[in-house]
Amino acid sequence: MFTLKNRILINYVDHMDTPFTEGLSNIFPDPNNPGYIYLETKENKVLYGTLSDRFQWTKEVDVGGLVEIQDFTMLNDKLWICARNGIGMIDENGVHRLTDCKMTNSVVNLHVDYAGNLWFASSRQGVMKIVPNQFSDLFDSYGLDERMCNAVCIRDDDIFIGTDNGLIVLDRSTHTVLDEYPIASSVTAGGVDLEYTDLMELLDGARIRSILKDNEGRIWFSTWRRYGLLCLDGDNLTAYTSNDGMPTEQVRMIREMSDGRIVAVVSGGLVIIKDGKVERVYDEKDGLNNTELLCAEVNDRGDILVGTDGGGIFLINASGGIRSFTSAQGLESENVMRIKFDSYHGIYWIITGNSIAYMNEQYQIRTLKNFPFSNNFDLYQNEDGTMCVLSSNGIYFIPLDQMIMDEDTAALHFAIEEGLPAITTANSYSYLDSDGTLYIPSTSCITVVNINTITDNFGFAKFSVPYIEADGKLIYPEEDGIFHLDKDVRKVTIYPYVFNYSLINPMV
Repeated sequence: MFTLKNRILINYVDHMDTPFTEGLSNIFPDPNNPGYIYLETKENKVLYGTLSDRFQWTKEVDVGGLVEIQDFTMLNDKLWICARNGIGMIDENGVHRLTDCKMTNSVVNLHVDYAGNLWFASSRQGVMKIVPNQFSDLFDSYGLDERMCNAVCIRDDDIFIGTDNGLIVLDRSTHTVLDEYPIASSVTAGGVDLEYTDLMELLDGARIRSILKDNEGRIWFSTWRRYGLLCLDGDNLTAYTSNDGMPTEQVRMIREMSDGRIVAVVSGGLVIIKDGKVERVYDEKDGLNNTELLCAEVNDRGDILVGTDGGGIFLINASGGIRSFTSAQGLESENVMRIKFDSYHGIYWIITGNSIAYMNEQYQIRTLKNFPFSNNFDLYQNEDGTMCVLSSNGIYFIPLDQMIMDEDTAALHFAIEEGLPAITTANSYSYLDSDGTLYIPSTSCITVVNINTITDNFGFAKFSVPYIEADGKLIYPEEDGIFHLDKDVRKVTIYPYVFNYSLINPMV
C-alpha cells in the first residue's frame, strides 16, 4: 500500500511487513472519516482501520458472503459493494444483499447518474439500472401470486384483502400470510348459527366487494350473493342476509352515520342498520325509481346521497324525503360510481362514468371540464391539499384548489411506465392509513404509495441542443457552443433533448 499527497509519496507499506502476506485485492478510503480505509484481503476478508506504518484495523466488516470485491462506492452514507458473486449495501442496520435483481455475477462497477439512479456494470451480464420507485407491490413483499383485488382494510396488524374468490389476511407484525382467521362465533342477525369458526373458510370462494372499518373498530364485509353483509365485531361475526330484512344479498359498500347507524348499499335498495337489526329499507315504494345502487355518502345533518347505475343521484334527507339529481341538474353522466364528502371545502366530490364533478352544500352541481382524464374510480386528499385521483390509466395528483376552480393545469401523472405496479380495480375500495399510506386494490396486487410524500422527484433536467435547423439546413455549434446564423435566415427550428433516466416523465 502506498499513499500519495500532492503527487508526493508520503507512505509505503510492503505486504510482507503486514499480516496480509498473500496480498490485497481492493482498497477504498472512507470519505466520511479521513485517514481510514476499507481493505479486502486475498482471503476475502474486509477490514476497516487507519493508515499507519503497518495498518491497524479496528474491525472486520461483514459483507454478507460477497467475495472478490471489485468496487466500493459510498452513497448517502451507505457503502455499496460490487463483487464477483453479486451486489450488497452496508448501512447502520448491517449488510444487505440484493437478492431480487438480475445481476448476480462479476459485478465490477457502480455509477450514479445526475438524477440519482444506480447503474451497475458486469463483465458477464452487461449493464443494469436501478431506479427509485415511490410505489410498491404488497403481494410481491409477501410472496403472493398475482390476483385481482377489490378491497383492502387494516385493523391493528391485520390487513384484510377482498378478492373475487375469498379473503386474504396478512399479518404486518410477523410479515406472514395467514392460513386461517379464527372467530368465536358466526350467526345471522336473526340468530341462526352459521357454524363457522374460521372467517377465511366462511368467505372461501365469495366475491367481496368492499371491506370498511367503522368508528368502533368493527370490520364490515360486503359480499355478493353469498352471505350479504358481514360484521366482524372483535372475533364475533354477524351476517345480514335476505332472511334478516335485506332486499338481496348483493351488497356493494357501507357508510356510517354520525349517530352510529350503518347505511348499506344493496342491489335492490338502501338499508339502514341500527343496533344490530335492519331498521329501514328505501326502495321503489319510497321513490327510488332506480334501485341498482352503486355508492352512498352521508353528512352530519343526517342526509344520505346515493349514487346509482344510470339513475343519477338520490338525496334522502333526515326526515325521509327523497330528491333526485340527473343530467338536468348538471351531471355529465347518470352512472355515479363514487360520492365523497370534503369537510374542509364543504362539498361532495362525485365520480361518474365519464367525469368528475362536485356538489356544494346547497346541492348545486358543477362538472369539471379541465381534468385531464375521464375514466376515474376514486379520489383521496393528502395533508398538503393535493388530490390523488385513481384512474384506469394510472394515478393523478393535482392541487385541490386548482381542481375546484377547474383550472387548466398540468397534473402529475403516474402510470405503469412511471413505476406503478398495476392499475386500480374499477369500483374498488382502498384504505388510507393515518400516515398517508394508501393501499390500492389493483388488477394484480395491492399497490402501496404514501400520498403525503409523493413527488415528481425531478428538481432539474439536463438539456441539450446538438443542432438547429435554419431554412432547412442543419447548423451545428462552434466549439464555444454558439450557433452562428446568416443574417437573412427566415425560419429557425430548435431541436432540444432532455436526458431523463428515471421513471418520472417530467414536464419540460
